[in-house]
Amino acid sequence: MSAILSRRELLRRVGLGAAGLVLAACQPKVVEVEKVVTQEVVKEVEKVIKETIVVEKEVQAPEPVTGPIEIVGWSVNGMNPDAPEWNDYRETVLAIMEDEMPGVTFTWRDMGWDEVLRQNLVTGLLGGTAPDIIVNESFIQPYARMGAYLPLDDALEEAGILDNLIPGTYANAVADGKIYGISQFTGVFAFESNAAVVERAGLDPTVWPTTWDELLERCAAITEAGKDEFYGYTLQGPVGFLVGGIMRYNVFGSMVGAPMCKNDCMDPFFDDPKLEQALTFIRELNRYTPPGLTWNPDEAQVYSQLHAGVSAYQIGANWHMQWAEQYEVEDVIQYGPLPLPEGGINTSRTVGNVIVLVLSGTKYPSQSIDFLKILTRDEVTDHIYIATKGRSPSTYSGLERTLPKIDPHHKIFFDILQNAEVGAMPQWPKAVDKVWAAFNDMMTKILSTEDPIPALQAEAQEAAEKAIAEAN
Repeated sequence: MSAILSRRELLRRVGLGAAGLVLAACQPKVVEVEKVVTQEVVKEVEKVIKETIVVEKEVQAPEPVTGPIEIVGWSVNGMNPDAPEWNDYRETVLAIMEDEMPGVTFTWRDMGWDEVLRQNLVTGLLGGTAPDIIVNESFIQPYARMGAYLPLDDALEEAGILDNLIPGTYANAVADGKIYGISQFTGVFAFESNAAVVERAGLDPTVWPTTWDELLERCAAITEAGKDEFYGYTLQGPVGFLVGGIMRYNVFGSMVGAPMCKNDCMDPFFDDPKLEQALTFIRELNRYTPPGLTWNPDEAQVYSQLHAGVSAYQIGANWHMQWAEQYEVEDVIQYGPLPLPEGGINTSRTVGNVIVLVLSGTKYPSQSIDFLKILTRDEVTDHIYIATKGRSPSTYSGLERTLPKIDPHHKIFFDILQNAEVGAMPQWPKAVDKVWAAFNDMMTKILSTEDPIPALQAEAQEAAEKAIAEAN
């Protein structure tokens, strides 16, 4: 079959502008060691890739394997030989490979993260230089529907692995009912407080806000008591990473049954009437955030304000314990369940959730899938919590084995992963950056004006639908 595609055409088909998908909170280093293609990038409102690459190739079955096999993995966490924190993990994986996959080696290449990695993937798919294995947290479903990844359902079922995978961890790798990737490790959102700040405001830090109303009451009291020295809440605004703030807003929306999408989560639903309650709540939280902090594009600076004693409450992720260590406040930082609205859904979202996928063009599909299977082994996942400084295995058995190692006050993240309705962010088939930009524009107005929220929702929905229509 002949395939002639320009890079621009491929970008148009999946609806990803050059600004692309930028997920917050994962915090991997974005270092492009190997430059795949020279690009001319012009920045107007968004980056536009100018060069066109034309490729014609025959799509055929993999050739019979003879001789040594080299599996190439792009940006696969834990397999970087220069990352000492991953030594035990990597050596365990390689030892299993040597024992069970003789003649097969693994080569790690750092091809960046998020948009850098996505652009390299596009170039690899067009030029026939894509790897055998790749990782990411986003841009999975659109490419899966284009046939870029191998479905894994049968292999996982036959190996007895599927039932051991925590469903919420691979939700964003499911397209049209098929599983295209597994989670190597994951995190979830919980709630976090600085007990010292709460106590300075004259409140009992052992009393946890369990509802939205209780949280707002405490935030108001803390902000008033702080007299411009400390505040009730840390709210990340619609700036910086494209979906950094949105990931947290989506948690609140999901609690009221409004995950921002409809039609099997293929289409945006920004004007969902149920979403208004969450947006109103977010607007109120912003009143108790340190002035200007909402508009700081540096996510680490935003959330570390709680550890610096400037704010009392915030949504927290597994790796926030690192900031507590840096500020030497581990003894006053508390983690607990997320406050819920009246009658709300006990839910959270995965974050820092690294998905591993096998490219459909690999010459070694069987060996590549076997590599993924190894990553689910208990003796491999035993090393994740220490190596990642707080994240969780994505298997039930790995989670169970990890729990005894966890600091008691940090276990809430793992309880949420086990017991809450943990889902994933929407992945739009087209115009991803423009659709999310429409949502961020709405949030900017919600947080900086008193305009009626339903009207702003309608504007955002119209802008998102227009962007999708123009991408067709």
